[in-house]
Amino acid sequence: MKAVIDRFEEKWAVLETDGKIMWNVPRQFLPPEAREGDTVEFSFKIMPEPMHNNRALVEEIFE
Repeated sequence: MKAVIDRFEEKWAVLETDGKIMWNVPRQFLPPEAREGDTVEFSFKIMPEPMHNNRALVEEIFE
């Protein structure tokens, strides 16, 4: 899936997909050189085995 970086808000990047869907993504997930107006590509996949310590991961992401 492709999205355009609409803007940055503190620790968040606001991505726009299909000209209408807005996603708030932790800025740390993007390359450090990413700028407003850049197009980024991302995907989701199901992991065959559950990740261990999911709670710690979520807390780290949203710190």
